[in-house]
Amino acid sequence: MILYKLNEDKLEEKKVITSRSAISALAYSPDGILLVVSDAQGKIMVYNISNYEMNNYYNYRIIDHIYIYII
Repeated sequence: MILYKLNEDKLEEKKVITSRSAISALAYSPDGILLVVSDAQGKIMVYNISNYEMNNYYNYRIIDHIYIYII
């Protein structure tokens, strides 16, 4: 998946997101600061949109539709 930023009338490539399996869902946080991406294996990746880097503070797994927070 490729994230782009719209600058006036041009798209600027900002980040290429890769995953071990197909990306199955994505959503922005209500404040628009974080982008959450999940893959078909249940891995959830959280990206900070201000710098387009993965936020390592958040690390989740989905197991049988239960979200588990891993520290």
